Amino acid sequence: MRCLEPSLTTMSCKRRELTIFERGEVIGAWKCEIRGDETLPPRTGRPPKMTERDGRHLIRILKKDRKMTLQELHENFVYSTSTHN
Repeated sequence: MRCLEPSLTTMSCKRRELTIFERGEVIGAWKCEIRGDETLPPRTGRPPKMTERDGRHLIRILKKDRKMTLQELHENFVYSTSTHN
């Protein structure tokens, strides 16, 4: 590995020359017009447990009574968001 900036004597060498294979990859990508800045489609994954609306509602409940226990907060949130008859 050869440094491109030989004046950096105290720092470790952070730059190096590309191998012939790496140069070929760069040139091939350039010829195919592949860029690294293209936006990728969003990944699918596990959906969030709560919606943004649920999060705002939870904060609103908590701000009403800041000394509420976790159990009370949980019961209040579940009761107020569930469809109860």
